[in-house]
Amino acid sequence: MSQPYNFLVAHLKKDGLVQLPAVSASLREWFGQLGVDVDRFGSNKSGKVVKFSEKSYEKSLLASESGGVMLYSERIWPKDECDESMNCNVSAIFLRSNGLLLSVADEVMSLDQLIESFWRLEGFAELFEYLYAYQETQGYGTGFGLGFYTPDESHPLMWKGRSQVGKWAAATRNAVDVHYIRDVFEYNAFSEEKLNALPAQKQSALESVMDRFGERQLQNGWNVWRVTGADQQDARKELIASDVLAAFVS
Repeated sequence: MSQPYNFLVAHLKKDGLVQLPAVSASLREWFGQLGVDVDRFGSNKSGKVVKFSEKSYEKSLLASESGGVMLYSERIWPKDECDESMNCNVSAIFLRSNGLLLSVADEVMSLDQLIESFWRLEGFAELFEYLYAYQETQGYGTGFGLGFYTPDESHPLMWKGRSQVGKWAAATRNAVDVHYIRDVFEYNAFSEEKLNALPAQKQSALESVMDRFGERQLQNGWNVWRVTGADQQDARKELIASDVLAAFVS
């Protein structure tokens, strides 16, 4: 499970009204883009991932209106050899409490292709205000997107970065995430609402850093910022100093 996976995380607008059937339709369209079948979904009453069928899925979707949508491609390994939610090359998880997490094995789709596939879902981005994409191992990357630390061979239990993982989730629980972005990723995108919701001093610091490091452009009404290598490290240092990054709040 150490092969690279690509992830895209999108956080919901604060006042957004979300209809799970519409979200489900978008995520199933996304699977269709990839040419991948939905093999399993969600979980049953005992918390297990279950085999997909239209009848059982629609019933579950109606019953989980306050919850979310979880879709998984076919198994890679035999059943119960690993966590069934990670026993796949492709998954889409949407939770009202967290937002969206798309996950694809790198052998199926590159990070840039994943990002492009998200933007091709007509109207879907309107649900969100902040998104970012990254490449990681499957276990750690999935946990990171959902706001908890998952140790693996590349991120052992005493890994020095473990304290940063859950800080965005903590900021969300405490309703202070409006004052921060999570971290500096290779791909970052902010709606105007997200930028304008930042305190003025932090917004100014972020705008300045985006203009000086990496590449910033306007795409579909979003501020898209790509930054790598030394520029990424320098941008992170400046934004830590300006208290903009939730992952580094002391």
